[in-house]
Amino acid sequence: MAAACCVVALASCRAGGVVETGEAPSRTPEDRSGPGPCDDTVREDIDTVIEGQLDAFRDDDYEQALTFASRGFRASIDAEQFEQIITEGFPEVRESTGHTTEQCVTDGEQALLLIVVTGDAGDEALDYELIKEPDGWRIQGASPHGGPGRDSESETTV
Repeated sequence: MAAACCVVALASCRAGGVVETGEAPSRTPEDRSGPGPCDDTVREDIDTVIEGQLDAFRDDDYEQALTFASRGFRASIDAEQFEQIITEGFPEVRESTGHTTEQCVTDGEQALLLIVVTGDAGDEALDYELIKEPDGWRIQGASPHGGPGRDSESETTV
């Protein structure tokens, strides 16, 4: 089963890799304790963001889907471009019925997740990257789980 990507990063990765926004976390070296498992609150907040974007995809509302993306991603693409990328490359995201979070690790400013998007066509494992912005967690990117260089079955990067 080839893994596919979802979310905002879909578009960013499709263009040739993860989009870098140039935004650095606002943490000082003194308060960096290193990444660890997401606590229940962080996990719930992030799941709400991911499910919100998946809902927008299912409704074909790409303007709404972009509201769940990071500022850097939103600055790099418009809703029409985003729709084209999702429609052509990731129909399973539009047709998903939900998702589950299998793993979540954060340092408080960034989070990495392994999620499984479920749908009538089967399940797809995706790696998500989120960043903490002033208004909450936002999707920075996503790619097929085990993407390029990670022994993935998938030939497509999103």
